Amino acid sequence: MVMDKKSWGELAFVLVVFLVMLAFFAEVHPIVLYDGDDWNGLSRQRNIAFPKWHDHNPIKVLPESLMPLVAPVAAYAVQPFLGDFVSSVTLVSALVLSAFIALYVYFFLKVMEKRFSLEPWVACLLALMFLSFHFLVFRNGNYDNAYLFGSTNLTCYFHYTIPALWNSSLVLFFLWRGIPGTRRIEGRRWQDCLLVFVFYLAICSSVLHNIIFMAYISVEFFWHIRQWREQRLYMGLLAAWFITLLFEGLGGRAGQMEISLTELPVGQTFYSLMNVLFQNNKGILMMLVFVLIFLGSSLVIYRRRREKDTVDIAYREGQQKFLACALIWSAYEVLVCARAGVGGYIDRTDVTMGLFFYLFFLMFSASAYVFHRKPGALVVLPILAFIISCRTINAQQSLVESTMGHVPPAICAEISRDIITQVQRAEAGGAASMELHVPKGDDRDNWPHPNYMGEAVGRLLYGQGLIPYPIEITIVPDKEMNERYGIR
Repeated sequence: MVMDKKSWGELAFVLVVFLVMLAFFAEVHPIVLYDGDDWNGLSRQRNIAFPKWHDHNPIKVLPESLMPLVAPVAAYAVQPFLGDFVSSVTLVSALVLSAFIALYVYFFLKVMEKRFSLEPWVACLLALMFLSFHFLVFRNGNYDNAYLFGSTNLTCYFHYTIPALWNSSLVLFFLWRGIPGTRRIEGRRWQDCLLVFVFYLAICSSVLHNIIFMAYISVEFFWHIRQWREQRLYMGLLAAWFITLLFEGLGGRAGQMEISLTELPVGQTFYSLMNVLFQNNKGILMMLVFVLIFLGSSLVIYRRRREKDTVDIAYREGQQKFLACALIWSAYEVLVCARAGVGGYIDRTDVTMGLFFYLFFLMFSASAYVFHRKPGALVVLPILAFIISCRTINAQQSLVESTMGHVPPAICAEISRDIITQVQRAEAGGAASMELHVPKGDDRDNWPHPNYMGEAVGRLLYGQGLIPYPIEITIVPDKEMNERYGIR
């Protein structure tokens, strides 16, 4: 890639996006080590970074390999400067997530610029609005508004949000670089080796999110079905995906779901998805207004053009393909989420990211087409970007915290520091075992600090050098800690 002033300007824009996202996830709405899943996920490295037959999560190579890497980086590279392990985990996690978001935005910017021959400043403004809508689409009240990048805890950011970003970014990369199904992969080229590694992490990320990339591959494959023998790259990717689905279907987690195929609540799950799309929500309403305006305008402009050029044809085919992707995603996700139980996942923002990615792309492709054909309309683009940005950062409408039970992140961090202090104090006294006091949770297993998390706590602290030797830990729910930290 030749670097000129325009390229440096785009990179500067993406760097600003990265820094803003870093501040958001490190300070504004920080991602904090808190519940049992977080302690376990940070402390348990996947013993082999490959799909595992009959494992609990057979194909989750990306999240179960990436998340545990946060702990040693936080302990050995960041903690010496911050002086606190919990804050270090927050910063490293925010860095990782922000990098994925920045890459996602950068690829979107390049796609808009290439497909519609837009000036970089136009593509940057569209990318800014694209990013803003991820925070805006569920804005409806004054408190605890959901957003597409949000998740329920540190673990879910690695298991849901990051796989969604990775697969969406791969779709955008294919669109930007125009990678065809006839592309030959040769091991002698380092670019191809890297590409295969990227494919591997995307397919082996999450059964709920690899469909984002594979829906695109499926549509492209059937779009060129007459040359199917030549589409070796697409066929290879589809074959690998079907194998991972087989692994996942026979895995431990799927085996715990006792719903038979004939009893799947497909109708109720589909209804839950429709509730997400057509809820009485100001953010959704704003998105629909944009869709109607730009899709309607683009349709009028397209039909009035008697001689269609390459941009017209590419726009029409792109809209048709992404609409097909959205339909495939919906059908697949309804079936998978129905298998997991009624409304178990389909109404989660970190699950519906794939659908909104397709919808946003349809909307912004239409707007880019309008601006390409009617350059005079660009005079309103800065105003639109300003309106959307101001609406997104409206301080009167707070966003939901990424912690179990929506406990304030500062309280979550203090509880985790308390847990670390208790263990360190016990080892300083030479104890081989200890009782670890945690807040009283639910009556089933004391979630979010379950009775079985003692091993994970000891494993994480010993593994990262915070304690000198392993220690046996017994969890003791303590209502006094609830009162001390103001937890209901």
